[in-house]
Amino acid sequence: MTLLEIIEKNFKEALKQKRAEDLIVLRGLKTVIHNKEIELNAQKKELKEENVLELIRREAKKRNEAIELYKQGNREDLVVKEKKEIDILKRYLPTEISEEEIKTVILEVIKEIGAGERQDFGKVMGLAMSRLKGRVEGDKVKELVEKELF
Repeated sequence: MTLLEIIEKNFKEALKQKRAEDLIVLRGLKTVIHNKEIELNAQKKELKEENVLELIRREAKKRNEAIELYKQGNREDLVVKEKKEIDILKRYLPTEISEEEIKTVILEVIKEIGAGERQDFGKVMGLAMSRLKGRVEGDKVKELVEKELF
């Protein structure tokens, strides 16, 4: 079963069980996915699993950014709401790998390309992200690459 099929199935279940929070998040997610599908069809490309994962991550990131703003505005009720929505989105994301595993990949990349200076940052990031794509957020990789190179 593809991720898209799982989302559709869970949406129907949430509709039957009248789980409002799930419905709101899944309806929004389905809309974002549908829009991406239209965009890719115009380019004569097909929607892939990695596109769906990217969209889910993007939606979770938007909610994390909203949480920061709501915290600044002392809107704890909205912070709680956004956190619940992130939890719903995380159900569809693969579990992220540990910091140690990320570090191992980064060190392998650094050794492989002989990086050791600040100017090698882009090369290391590019290769590390290609190996870690879909399993970890870029911000985390960036932070660890900076620690190793700077």
